[in-house]
Amino acid sequence: MYLADRVDGLVLQAVQELFILIRRAPRDKVLEQKIRQERQEKRKQKLALEKKLRDCEHALERYEAEVLRCLDGVSGFSQEMLSRLIAKAETDLRIARQEYAAMLAQEKNEQELTGQMKDCYRQFCGWAGEFEMASLARKRVILSELLEKVEVGKGYQVAVHVKTSYKQFLELCRPEEKTQSTQVKDTGEEVT
Repeated sequence: MYLADRVDGLVLQAVQELFILIRRAPRDKVLEQKIRQERQEKRKQKLALEKKLRDCEHALERYEAEVLRCLDGVSGFSQEMLSRLIAKAETDLRIARQEYAAMLAQEKNEQELTGQMKDCYRQFCGWAGEFEMASLARKRVILSELLEKVEVGKGYQVAVHVKTSYKQFLELCRPEEKTQSTQVKDTGEEVT
């Protein structure tokens, strides 16, 4: 059995440490870094899809050019083999075009996602400023929005798991520690 007040105290301590961490980080730097990372990742995906699309188009062109050589009798491919290769190349090209179209649609939504990320970050920073002075009821509301789950282990070892939408900012504040949660022992020291 665990004492609720003791567990509450440990959870509050862990969350206060998270809020101290987010308050120490320069707001604009963290947010801009996250947005830049997202854009770089999207750019890499787009370039990879563009390359795949060009490769598929080139393969189809090569096989179609080989058809003339096959008709002249100078090709190393049989008609059946060329037919299968062309069909496969057309399928690959169609799939590549669909993937590229989906990526373009995703790019259009990127601005909306960036706005949502900014709102999420503002909310997180707002909670960081409000948390210390908030009533216990308000703290619990904040915790329900911020935390995915809290695990209590032997010896009152508490593991606090932050929701993914907020965890991304904590990872930017402390990139050397890519932890999934913050753990606090009864002694109050943080455990990685």
